[in-house]
Amino acid sequence: MTDETPRRDAFDRIIGAIDGLPGVSKARPSTVTTVLPIVGNAQTYVVQTYKGDDGFYLFLQMVDAEGRARVAIPPKVAEAIYRQRDALIKSARKRRGRDRWANMTDDQRRANVARLRKAAGR
Repeated sequence: MTDETPRRDAFDRIIGAIDGLPGVSKARPSTVTTVLPIVGNAQTYVVQTYKGDDGFYLFLQMVDAEGRARVAIPPKVAEAIYRQRDALIKSARKRRGRDRWANMTDDQRRANVARLRKAAGR
């Protein structure tokens, strides 16, 4: 007797295990298509995020001329992605703030310091 049941990959197993569970919320899928300039190769991505008790699950599906790929990203990996994104945003804001401060006149600096002190209640 042969087993005719198709094997489910990790994507199907994980999304099937959490979809519809109480306490699990999901975002609507977002579809993004990118086209490489000049060459014209297009790729289409479908991204969906689920929020469970143990964190965020990301599901990514990619389709191009060569086929498709589906990836289920577990909460620990999603946390690493979010953490790296937040760190990059924080460093970019610091750099931008330093550049703005360096380009201010002394009067502008004094006015900004006074405004911030007033806002802080000092």
